[in-house]
Amino acid sequence: MNSSTAEKNDTGVFRECISDIRMKRTKDIEGILRYVAPTWVKNITSRQQRLLNSIQRKFLLNITGAYSTTPKAALQVIEDITPLHINVQI
Repeated sequence: MNSSTAEKNDTGVFRECISDIRMKRTKDIEGILRYVAPTWVKNITSRQQRLLNSIQRKFLLNITGAYSTTPKAALQVIEDITPLHINVQI
């Protein structure tokens, strides 16, 4: 095995670990939001829904490493994550 193969494997493992850590952080934040959601979800406005989607999109872009022009819906499908305002209402 040459050194370039070892470097590629190490890099792949490293990227996988970072992706796992980012996903765990996103799930943690989602859990916190779901915990406090019952107090404010009843009166959520469309502006607040857009704000939640914007926050979730930033996390999804960070997790996937996708370009900023990637649609939020595509990122949600890739990561198998429901929209935050729907997830909070459940």
